[in-house]
Amino acid sequence: MNPEAQAAYERMLAKMPEKKRRRYRLAVEQAALDLKRNGLQYDRCETIHRVHYTEEVASKADRDTVGGVPFLCEGFPVPKCGSCGKTMGLNLQFDIRGWFNLPSAEGSHVLAFCCDCQPAEINAYQFSDCDNRLPSSYWERRKTHELYLLPPGSSYQPGELDTFFLPKRLDFFEDTEVVLKSKKQSEDKTFSTNWHCKVGGVDAWEYVNYSGLRCCCGSKMAFLYQTHHFFVFELYPEQHTSKELNFLNCLRESVKLLACEQQCNPRAIIAIADDQRFIESTS
Repeated sequence: MNPEAQAAYERMLAKMPEKKRRRYRLAVEQAALDLKRNGLQYDRCETIHRVHYTEEVASKADRDTVGGVPFLCEGFPVPKCGSCGKTMGLNLQFDIRGWFNLPSAEGSHVLAFCCDCQPAEINAYQFSDCDNRLPSSYWERRKTHELYLLPPGSSYQPGELDTFFLPKRLDFFEDTEVVLKSKKQSEDKTFSTNWHCKVGGVDAWEYVNYSGLRCCCGSKMAFLYQTHHFFVFELYPEQHTSKELNFLNCLRESVKLLACEQQCNPRAIIAIADDQRFIESTS
């Protein structure tokens, strides 16, 4: 376990009552035995930050929100749907903190938008078979959703209050996750089984592992954020007919955001649904 993750793990244990701490340690030992029987082994622990979707109404100044007021920069406005022309809804936004331990620059701002005219075209990318590189300007292929990773210091322009999602604040709290690896000599990949909503850590894939993707610039597409299964954000009452508006959960599967490590373009970020039905569209 790396020192930072070890410290986070010890802080977590220290907050537990003694009986709960003993039960937790026994559960960890039992889990290690189960992993061994399944051909897996412990690799390390990573510090992550859980995403807590609060019931607190977001103010116009809040930058970590579902819905609310989007914080944008020049040249990157609230997008219009490329299919129907309507203004997209603000699904999610948050600032990147230094303590998230992400390759993305501290102070960058993540925004995810979507339209309700049809399900988002998540996973609709064709990858090069030889190096898993995304096609040139792959972000131009998006029509019914949009993603921004705005550089530090640029997202100072507040937009109009979103009219689709009820404005709710996001909170983040530190946690530790276990990273596993296969004991098979032919496999050299690590992975997580943490399906919670989180920022940072190791991506958890159930059907297809996209952790080897590269941006069209050649840089790695690094894991940024994930939702868990069956999580749905609240809409304004007049939008309740928009069943497919929330692209981060429209497939009822875990969805990951991956971003170019070098942030070569504010739109160099993609959403991938961990959904077996979409394997063919990415091969």
